[in-house]
Amino acid sequence: MDPTDGENIHVLPIVGIGGIGKTALAQLVFNDQSIKSHFGLTIWVCVTENFDIKQLMIKIIKSATGMKCMDMNKEELHKVLQDCLSGRRFFIVLDDVWNEDKKKWSELKDLLSGGFEGSKIIVTTRSRKTATIVSTIPQHDLEHLSYENSLSLFLKLAFKEGEEKQHRNLIRIGEEIVPKCKGVALAVKTLGSLLCSTRVERDWEAVRDNEIWKLELLESVGEVVGSSASC
Repeated sequence: MDPTDGENIHVLPIVGIGGIGKTALAQLVFNDQSIKSHFGLTIWVCVTENFDIKQLMIKIIKSATGMKCMDMNKEELHKVLQDCLSGRRFFIVLDDVWNEDKKKWSELKDLLSGGFEGSKIIVTTRSRKTATIVSTIPQHDLEHLSYENSLSLFLKLAFKEGEEKQHRNLIRIGEEIVPKCKGVALAVKTLGSLLCSTRVERDWEAVRDNEIWKLELLESVGEVVGSSASC
């Protein structure tokens, strides 16, 4: 088994709007037992907007080994990272990547070239440009949930198993709430989990009738939750 030269690292971008479930999908893959057994090293790094190479090395090393390397310079970090990856097939998730600078991505990928061939990276991002820059295999576009899947997820979170049969009126209100989530998994999950704590119809109606829906801002679901929770 030979070390990879960086070109043989497979990079799969998961692309979609905020809240649609990119991170949740990556977590399912990351936590799968077959992944754990196939790869000698699994690493999860939350990237966000600051694509700073030094900070990314620190995060990768900490995720892989638990070491805190805040006082090291880039050269020292590079050596620790190479020692960590050397001779191992790794699986890395870079969650919430915003970087659209190809040079920065190339620099990071070069730093990850010490593992064995067959190492893989998943990148979750909202940016199609980012996905184009990082991908070595076709990207996975995460689509909106269908109404049927949204309703199924909502009911699963809002009710205990079999309980929904006792609350037909609440199901009817739920059927009116779900389309307002526009297929965004985070919105469906948040509202389903919120309404799990109440069986009072007016609480459910308050969520359905909240004025914030008129703004049609998917990111504003938190405001719906906040303003309805005290009903």
